[in-house]
Amino acid sequence: MKLRKSEIEDLPEILGIIGDAKGFLASQGLDQWQAAYPSGEDILMDIDDGHAYVLEDGDRIVCTGAILEGIEKFYEVIYEGSWITDGSYMTVHRLATRNDSRGKGTASAFMEETVRLCREKGLPSIRIDTHKGNLPMQRMLEKNGFIKCGTIIFGDEGERIAFEKVV
Repeated sequence: MKLRKSEIEDLPEILGIIGDAKGFLASQGLDQWQAAYPSGEDILMDIDDGHAYVLEDGDRIVCTGAILEGIEKFYEVIYEGSWITDGSYMTVHRLATRNDSRGKGTASAFMEETVRLCREKGLPSIRIDTHKGNLPMQRMLEKNGFIKCGTIIFGDEGERIAFEKVV
């Protein structure tokens, strides 16, 4: 599998994958991503800013996410714990997998590629957050060496469990 920056031509496929993820979360009884976020405008902004990535298996996009470098404003305050590292880091947001690729290691492959990017940039860690009820995401993160660090407030989306991995 190969990670690459998203292009505007990828937008319809990315939005389809986001739709798959919204449906999956709803089927789990979660309110995560059930409002407007993430919207097409969010993804367009990610593409324009160079933060949008897709994971391809052959010529097919199987996973998408935003990878940002620097300080995430929503991570400045953490409750019921603390971050492992200080200073700059990478953040992953809007990670989503195509329905027919779920459970096949695609999110793990995306995270492995993010670790590679993080090392190339010389950053010490990767941070990510998820809904407290999103157990599949939590299991994937823990399987990939991420440590629960506490709770953050992600804007209008509310409380999220915060994870970090030192690379």
